Amino acid sequence: MTFAGTAAQAGCPCESGGGIAMPAPMMMAHPAGSDQMTAAPPLGTIGRTYQLPSRDIPADKHPRIAMLDIIAPTAVSVRVVNVYVHREEDDVDGFEDGRLKGLWRFETLPLIPGNPHIYKIIFRFSEDPLAREEVRYVRLIPGRILEYTY
Repeated sequence: MTFAGTAAQAGCPCESGGGIAMPAPMMMAHPAGSDQMTAAPPLGTIGRTYQLPSRDIPADKHPRIAMLDIIAPTAVSVRVVNVYVHREEDDVDGFEDGRLKGLWRFETLPLIPGNPHIYKIIFRFSEDPLAREEVRYVRLIPGRILEYTY
């Protein structure tokens, strides 16, 4: 008996063409009672980032930083938070543009190649500390400025 035969008998999926076991994505049913299932991304631009318009960062900036312009005219405050476990920074530095009310500008530290560049945007629409926050997720692109409208 060969080693491969033993592995196949033991139920090893790699020997029977099963490949690597991967976790299943979160699935959601389609509306209107359809029996189709699809993966549902969180609210924001995840899955669409590279299809959305973006522009180059200024030439005097580090080539691996990412910038984010958020247009949220009714927001009182906006925070951008890195959600990756091995992150370089927690909160991304940013400010509300003084010339255009409702435009928030954020600039990351240089992004590390190979890490997922997914960030959480937290919107607050009231000064009340108990007010509900709105959350969206975005993927940033090194060397690009993305614009997100809420």
